[in-house]
Amino acid sequence: MCDRVKQRKTWYLTAILVIVMFLPGLVQAVEKQPPTPAPAFDLSDGKNARVTLESLRGKVVYLDFWASWCPPCRKSFPWMAEMQDKYKSQGLAVVAVGMDMDISLAREFLDSQRINFRIGYDLD
Repeated sequence: MCDRVKQRKTWYLTAILVIVMFLPGLVQAVEKQPPTPAPAFDLSDGKNARVTLESLRGKVVYLDFWASWCPPCRKSFPWMAEMQDKYKSQGLAVVAVGMDMDISLAREFLDSQRINFRIGYDLD
């Protein structure tokens, strides 16, 4: 057997051993943590309305932070629209929080997107 194959098998076995050794402790630690409520938020939607956590009570909230100058953020918008379409009837609420300091840049970006979810802005 070549050395590379031996090294790869040794690495895999070591990784599995580490997972097996630490997984029970991690599961116990997670089980012991009491659930904590999400911190409240109150955001402007840029059109004289508010987006609040309270208004979404009872829904599963996917909260995304983005900026118009961020390439990975730009790529996430079609996926978020797809998830909103797919799971809205099951209670999903996607909220995208814009972090641009210049809201006109954010609006310019948003005009090029299909938005079917809530947009809020946090300039702080």
